[in-house]
Amino acid sequence: MKKSRLLSLLSLLFAVALLTGCKDDEPNPEKTKTEMLTEANWQGDKILVMGMDVATTQFAGSFPDIKTMVLNFKTDGTYTATYTDNGQAMTLEGNWEFRNNENVLHFDLLSSFGLPEQVDIKTLTSTNLALTTVANIPGAPLPVSLEVQFVRN
Repeated sequence: MKKSRLLSLLSLLFAVALLTGCKDDEPNPEKTKTEMLTEANWQGDKILVMGMDVATTQFAGSFPDIKTMVLNFKTDGTYTATYTDNGQAMTLEGNWEFRNNENVLHFDLLSSFGLPEQVDIKTLTSTNLALTTVANIPGAPLPVSLEVQFVRN
């Protein structure tokens, strides 16, 4: 009798331990666009003009060397951009915000280069950021499509 009670008690404890130990793990929630944008620095990778790398086009001198640019977006809506222009280290600071259901990025850095302050977000992942716009570029007869690509630094 004592053996069957002990066996029943052990079986019950085992069942409870098994059921509580096998609880479904919570899936990792997807990061928000703000989290992806602000969690680390973005290193400039390339600028595409009408789909071609600007370094190989006649417009190469119209832009700073994108590979020297590092962007740091902060959760308080500010950013810091550092880059080299004609051998000179440059730092710019300003404000940013998402618009249009987080599909558009508005930041005043772009006006420093004669570009619109609002750009479409083509890609935003934890490793890649691609921004697109249409802009007037000196030497181009019509506005051209631009894509600026960044990678996680």
